[in-house]
Amino acid sequence: MSSTNKFDLANLKEALSSVDDINARVKKRIELENLGHGITPHLAQDGSDFNLWYHSLSNLIDGLYDIDTYFSKASDDHDKSRDRAIQIFICKSIHQELLSYTEGLHSARSNFQSLQKRFQHKSWSQVMVILNWILNLNCEP
Repeated sequence: MSSTNKFDLANLKEALSSVDDINARVKKRIELENLGHGITPHLAQDGSDFNLWYHSLSNLIDGLYDIDTYFSKASDDHDKSRDRAIQIFICKSIHQELLSYTEGLHSARSNFQSLQKRFQHKSWSQVMVILNWILNLNCEP
């Protein structure tokens, strides 16, 4: 076998290794996106289901990574792979119109905090329950 053929074979093996690495990354990304899509309920555009969405997201994170207080930590996650996975979970489990709240943010924690700031203290479902209760009061003297 000539040295040219050996060189070509080495290059081919290196290229195939790179392709395998890319395939593994794509497969992992698809798996993470599917997990994110599986979070129910998805965060509604008006944020009315924020608390339910938050608990579903937290349960997924706790189940996969055994971290039950991920978003209450004082700092961002130093495990970049895990942080990126959780960013994918967030972005794939929210209404498309809410993606603007996550644009340009570089950690799962900052993505979550942006949505939390917008919706957590304005639970429309709670407002509707109270409004319904008020409207159904029997106002007889």
